[in-house]
Amino acid sequence: MNAASHRFADAVRAGRAEFRTGLVEDLPLPDSTFDKALSVHTVYFWQSLRAGSAELHRVLKPGGRVVASSRRHIWTG
Repeated sequence: MNAASHRFADAVRAGRAEFRTGLVEDLPLPDSTFDKALSVHTVYFWQSLRAGSAELHRVLKPGGRVVASSRRHIWTG
């Protein structure tokens, strides 16, 4: 297990983070939940880039930022 995995596991145990599953096109979260959204090496699994992007922006607070990356591209917004 790498250092980032250990930090995440510690955060979950401490109640500072939780793990959820869902589709990026239909996230099980209320509007304006996060300041930042990060998607690393998952964009090619999305059913719709447009719907996934819209959904990430929906769960961001006003002024929030999205960063998504694939093997060859990085998108920010």
